Amino acid sequence: MCAAVLAGCATERPPFVSTDPLTDVRSPEVDVRDRIGLVEAIPAQAAAGEIDREAAVAALKDIAWANRLPSGLRAPALRGLIDEGGLLDDPERIELLRRLLPTERERGVTATAARVIADRGWTELTPMLVRRFAREEPGVPDTKRVERAALLTLHPDQTLEEIVFEVFLRHGPRSEVELAEKVRRDAWDLLSRLDADGEARVELLGDLAARDADPNRDPLMASLRRGLLELRAIPLTGEQLEWLLELNDIEDIDAEPWWEASNEIIRTLDQDQRRGLRLRHAEPLRIAAEVNRERTRVSRGALLDVLEQRLADRTQHRRVENTRVRQDLDAWRDELTFGDLVSVLTVDDAIAEPRVRLALFEQVDEDRADTTTEYGGVLQVASRRSSLGRFAAVSYPPRPATRQNDRTFIASREMLSENPRAFAHYHFHVQREKNAGFAGPSAADQLYARRYGRTCVVFTSIDRRTLNADVYLPNGVVIDLGEVKPYDEVLP
Repeated sequence: MCAAVLAGCATERPPFVSTDPLTDVRSPEVDVRDRIGLVEAIPAQAAAGEIDREAAVAALKDIAWANRLPSGLRAPALRGLIDEGGLLDDPERIELLRRLLPTERERGVTATAARVIADRGWTELTPMLVRRFAREEPGVPDTKRVERAALLTLHPDQTLEEIVFEVFLRHGPRSEVELAEKVRRDAWDLLSRLDADGEARVELLGDLAARDADPNRDPLMASLRRGLLELRAIPLTGEQLEWLLELNDIEDIDAEPWWEASNEIIRTLDQDQRRGLRLRHAEPLRIAAEVNRERTRVSRGALLDVLEQRLADRTQHRRVENTRVRQDLDAWRDELTFGDLVSVLTVDDAIAEPRVRLALFEQVDEDRADTTTEYGGVLQVASRRSSLGRFAAVSYPPRPATRQNDRTFIASREMLSENPRAFAHYHFHVQREKNAGFAGPSAADQLYARRYGRTCVVFTSIDRRTLNADVYLPNGVVIDLGEVKPYDEVLP
């Protein structure tokens, strides 16, 4: 018994490692509960002159900024700096929160910051609350977020969508450029959750004065208004916002003719055909107007019949990883808009061409030989026509620095920016020759489609001379287009 007691005494840690509270509060050798007590006592000790005020501020800042420390220690450190009676004055408190809040991960620390901001009426920190709110918190619905409550307290006469949209508007070219880009992207990403279908943003954009469309004043707002007026579509996420800017790049000599042709065909569509138009639909509609005008003149039901007839006799393969996601046309009839059907048929047209199949099977060989990543690229109109077709499959292997593993495709910056008018993005599941169990998009693949707003295709290896093509859309639709066989022709 004595031995046991002695052993217990020998391993017990002293509560402190020194007599200096500013040393002990930083020390990982001190129990967290004791450090919390020290943190809570520091403001009063500094006010009483028992410890140096500047040193106390430095210690509390070190703890408040340390993401590796538990929220239960960091939150009281932050309170000691920004609460009424804290060690910082108001300008210093605002500056600390301006820097800390946008990238903060801990809910407890965020709650401390949001409460003080709301209580003090610091509306100048509204953009930082928006940026923090844009970061999703798994398991916490937006209605329960502390940032939401603070924003509505700061701006009681506005809806949440109006508050966030106003932040987006205010951070134009006259703002600090780098910060403005971050604020705008985060605000638009948050709106993509609050206004998932874009209807509120369409109304808000429609209410703006014409002066906001001046490209010299604000190129982004000009692009948004142009997208709304000429393409009947707005970007729903930050990534799609960047895509719209690339489509409207004034230095791209092909951009203006593309906008004119896209607008010309979209203006001819009836109300049912325009329903649910997105940026991804513009290029397939333009292509149809150029090479298959009848496709743009028929009803949505007629296009469903065309697609059904094409798929009727094809051999298809189902992904076994997630059987809840159906890949047949019958499952998605009600969700497919006119624009979606034109897009899917355009993808199917492209896959049928010898030029495209030749390129795809060459890329499959390259992908299978490279075990560091999955390969992918874009489907687009070919730069030159040939007897092998009018479409092209352009490969964009991921950059070496971004590669994760042989089951992950990472789109390169060049893939996203060099081909803004591509009508689909694709990648491969060809790690093995017989890979049918993975025929279809993964959850990560579908997230990519939602974020980037693209029509996407995944090609899966069934055997050495067979791929299976699945097209998937940002709205969750997955359609198995069946098997793809190689052509024996080669390019001249």
